[in-house]
Amino acid sequence: MIVLINGIWFSQQPDYVVLKLSPTDGSTIWEHNWGSNGGDSPRAMEVDAAGDVFVTGTAINFTDKYSTIKLRGSDGQLLWQAYDSKGSDDSPRALALDGQGGVYITGAIDFDGNKSNFNNNIYTVKRDAGSGAFLWSHSYGQTCLGCFDVPSDVIVDLAGNVYVAGASSSPPYSPTGVTLTLVLDGQTGSELERGVVSTESGAGAGTGALAFGPGLELINASQLRDANTGAVEITILAYPPRTIGAASYCTAGTSASGCQAMLSSTGAASASAASGFSLVVSTVEGAKDGLFFFGASGRQANSWGSGTSFQCVTPPVSRAALMIGSGTSGACDGSFSADLNARWTAKPGQNPGAGALVQAQLWYRDPQNTSNQTTSLSDAVEFAVGP
Repeated sequence: MIVLINGIWFSQQPDYVVLKLSPTDGSTIWEHNWGSNGGDSPRAMEVDAAGDVFVTGTAINFTDKYSTIKLRGSDGQLLWQAYDSKGSDDSPRALALDGQGGVYITGAIDFDGNKSNFNNNIYTVKRDAGSGAFLWSHSYGQTCLGCFDVPSDVIVDLAGNVYVAGASSSPPYSPTGVTLTLVLDGQTGSELERGVVSTESGAGAGTGALAFGPGLELINASQLRDANTGAVEITILAYPPRTIGAASYCTAGTSASGCQAMLSSTGAASASAASGFSLVVSTVEGAKDGLFFFGASGRQANSWGSGTSFQCVTPPVSRAALMIGSGTSGACDGSFSADLNARWTAKPGQNPGAGALVQAQLWYRDPQNTSNQTTSLSDAVEFAVGP
């Protein structure tokens, strides 16, 4: 059990205080506090699969800034600490991990430090979870009087889309404002899509909490505040899952004829549909037999065979049925195509469930070349399985 509190230490200034407690009797396993020369107030915490702890909050480093730390889960040792700032009064609100080496912090920034003019913006940052290195930032909102844009939560789906929930009263959403959901590209930080829910006259949009439903739909539990009466209503917003595509990675091996098999996909993988997601390999050496294999234990790029190929799928792996590719023997005009959902369905127990992150690759050979059994591997794709 990991517990985050705000304590008073040393020079009577608040610091981050993180405790790891025994799940059996509540005794303290380790305790770690972190702070600068000013006040430090923690706001959000996440624990990754290895048990390491990420905490973000506001620290005074000349001005208020995002201050994010990573502690080793085994003993509480500080692994890295980083500041983020784009104004003079910056306050993080939420933190999320993507399970693929990214940590995301979102919060509100005030460019001029004047709280009375209500011109906060939403500022989201991605850092490398391993090293703490800065990767990208994204800003939303305007700086005009009353342009009040604040986030409340951040979450990441299996395909790497980053969702930031909040409220905005910047044009064109002034004066009453809207409940806002931003969709950012996890690789670049660019805005991909924007969900906007307008409020009724006299009602002000509030911020909410994010979660994924059983069908991977995005749930935003938000609030509406009546400006006249002060009454607050809870509003549940649901958005359909984004189309989940595949991302290529790794390097294709080179066959004896100098061909490199390049793997791509069409459609979207589904745990419930028997068809619709195809893996396609082009520029493969013709007249080969081969098979697709896939796993759900992460990416890799280990040298394989003669050293010109890379095994890109981490074991354990499952295999689809063997097939014969098209094309002319010795030429790079061959191809393979398979409806992967249908092949999973034909092999009970091999169809990954909704929410799985899967890696796939093609292995192929020339069975007619008895004197030299040449084998090679394509590059790989990674995709998330939808409902």
